[in-house]
Amino acid sequence: MVRPPVAIPPNRTIGQLRKTIPLLEAAEWAQLSDEERDAADALTLHVWWRCRQRLRPAFEGKDCVFLTVKHVQRLLRAVGARKTGEKAAATALRTMQARGWIEDTGKTKKPGRPEQSRERADAFAPATAELEGGKDAQPTLRRSCWWRVFRVPAISRVVGAYKPLGAYGTLQAVPQRLASLSALLRRQGLISKPKRSSRPNRGSVQWVFLHSGPP
Repeated sequence: MVRPPVAIPPNRTIGQLRKTIPLLEAAEWAQLSDEERDAADALTLHVWWRCRQRLRPAFEGKDCVFLTVKHVQRLLRAVGARKTGEKAAATALRTMQARGWIEDTGKTKKPGRPEQSRERADAFAPATAELEGGKDAQPTLRRSCWWRVFRVPAISRVVGAYKPLGAYGTLQAVPQRLASLSALLRRQGLISKPKRSSRPNRGSVQWVFLHSGPP
């Protein structure tokens, strides 16, 4: 699996990334402890890079990311967190879930096999065989690696607001604090630019459906 970069880009600051990926309200940020702020910054950096990933789809199901303790540990180091050990990374993941910044979907992403291993498997396996995971995709024979898939509610709200709401649905209002995130997702092609809405003529079937619902 191709990992997104784990570093703050040289032409950006973590403060600028917070404005682009607004995961929480300013009032909520003010109430966080130092460790919780580090966890929020780690998730912000991860989502920012996922939006820019070119080799593979940026999000699982348009609103999900996958994380492990090891990867969160690298993110904490990148944002200059006060604690960057494995225990701190595990705590950061729990904080993200407890605060509602991410939701565990119960799904996992299998690590991809190296290309050489896939070629060897192709020579002996049927064409329809599943070659995504397996022992060759694991860090060691004694330790398996599975990426838990988490839904990011902030992304879900933006994507949900741009989905059509039935035949006569209108665009839902996007919270002001998510305006930067919605623009970023549009630039990456993850959500489409909303079409200009039009009002049905008074007395038409569309007008009746809009005001009273279908019979």
